[in-house]
Amino acid sequence: EIDKAIVYFSEHYNEAINVDAYAKQNHVSTNWFIRNFKMYTGTTPKQFILQKRINNAETLLQNKKYNIKEIALHPNIAKTYKV
Repeated sequence: EIDKAIVYFSEHYNEAINVDAYAKQNHVSTNWFIRNFKMYTGTTPKQFILQKRINNAETLLQNKKYNIKEIALHPNIAKTYKV
């Protein structure tokens, strides 16, 4: 179950992800999911997703194709996320 979540979050981190909804869709309680995700990964789902987004922003900055303002306004970064 947690491996499946890691794959999903890694592929969809640039979308709005609701951890509560994800847990319900997978027929587990939110508390169980968060607790077990943290035991397995060392981080909460919210922190995991946020770190993926930060890593993506860092990669965009390193490419020097975009400046900070462009990255901040990038649709996949500038969205308001509910995690």
